[in-house]
Amino acid sequence: MTLTLEREQNRTVTTSVTVHDVPDDVLEALLRQARERGGSLQDLLLSVLTREAKISRNRQLLADIRRDLELTGGAGPDAPDAADIIRRERRGEYDA
Repeated sequence: MTLTLEREQNRTVTTSVTVHDVPDDVLEALLRQARERGGSLQDLLLSVLTREAKISRNRQLLADIRRDLELTGGAGPDAPDAADIIRRERRGEYDA
């Protein structure tokens, strides 16, 4: 895979990704999936790359949290319940 980043004057980054030696059956499956979604191969691959980047950021966040908890000995007995925080956030009630 070749990844090229070029900076333009308006600070937009143009990125090109080239993947060599893609097996025919893999390419056909990706093209079929793109057609089924009503988009292009470009659209499909961009969504895959975006999803993978988000997963990578989530993994890093979890690793950071795990490290912090190990260093501090945990959240402590007075810490709020995580499930309650999530429920309140989803309802728009969290004000921390």
